[in-house]
Amino acid sequence: MRFILLFIIPLTLFSQELEFDIFDIENAPIALPVDFFPDEDPFEGIVKPALIKQEPEFAELIKIHELNTEYRKKELMGDADFSAVEELTPPPKKYKELAEQEKESPKGEPQDFHIYLKKGTRVKDLKYHYTKTVYRDILVKAVREYPSAPFFKILDRKGKPRFEVGASDVNYVGDTIDLNPKPKKFEIQTKGPQNRAYDIKAKFQHVLGLNLESWDASYFYSLTKNQNTSDANAFKIDYKLYHLWDFPVNFGLLISYENGSWDPWAWNSFYFGMGLKIPWNIASWITLEGHITWQTSLFFSFKGDGSSYNLTNNYVGLALELIFKTGAGDYFVGVQYKKIYWSAKNQPIELPAEKSSSSAIGVNLGLKFNSIINL
Repeated sequence: MRFILLFIIPLTLFSQELEFDIFDIENAPIALPVDFFPDEDPFEGIVKPALIKQEPEFAELIKIHELNTEYRKKELMGDADFSAVEELTPPPKKYKELAEQEKESPKGEPQDFHIYLKKGTRVKDLKYHYTKTVYRDILVKAVREYPSAPFFKILDRKGKPRFEVGASDVNYVGDTIDLNPKPKKFEIQTKGPQNRAYDIKAKFQHVLGLNLESWDASYFYSLTKNQNTSDANAFKIDYKLYHLWDFPVNFGLLISYENGSWDPWAWNSFYFGMGLKIPWNIASWITLEGHITWQTSLFFSFKGDGSSYNLTNNYVGLALELIFKTGAGDYFVGVQYKKIYWSAKNQPIELPAEKSSSSAIGVNLGLKFNSIINL
């Protein structure tokens, strides 16, 4: 009996130590054999025969690095010494304290300018926000918001800002005129009543032209009763003087000498008149100009076949010219048409009213050059 008790008591104690449930199996640190599980597994399909050892939780890792109890007591009592640790830390950076400065607002009021932009200058479109290139030299109106502003705002026809250009891209107006608000004619005044001068400069264009013309001879036929029905031919030399300014229409004065023939008749005449021209820039080296001219004859001597007539006429002319800019000067070629109105006052012959006008067409070529005159 004593032997049985000695066997049962240790077995009971061992069985109590081996008591487990399913949660103990899930958290087991090692894999267990299959036959170790009970026959009826309530978690079949979830618990697998082999369980992988789990990683330690975050709380367990924290505990590993905790200070020991004695050191924590010293920390709480204020006796802990961290000098050795502080010596290893880098010293704090020192920064210079800067005093706050208020930004000064630009001084000055907006000023209006006439500025000169060269071909190739880049300007910014303020309406559509893109950059474009100026394709030819141009004089424009602009506003600078204050004297040291880095940009000029170019105005449109309504006087509103449309483009923007850098101050470094702005060129002087002329060779000797400084960039001032609303530049006018160059004017100098010096002190003293005996030492005062006004230097006003004006720019002019001189035009020398040669013209070959074919005239409708119906008026000459009515005048002379000549049987020649062919057109008359004429050669004319022109000199034109135009005043150039910012406005695109230029006004000028014209004088001409003309020599013509209508077999067996011939004539010599001298004209004086005025004209207007409008230029269109096609490219940097070529310009198209339209001309409207009016001239009156100071004399017109028509002679031939033993007779002579002193006639007068006025004409209105239309012309188109192409100007080519070269290193040797500006040359032009063109075509023209003119309507001629005749008068034969104080002559021994009466002309029908329908024969008081004629027409002519021609071609011309010549040279143009500019000059600046001190007035």
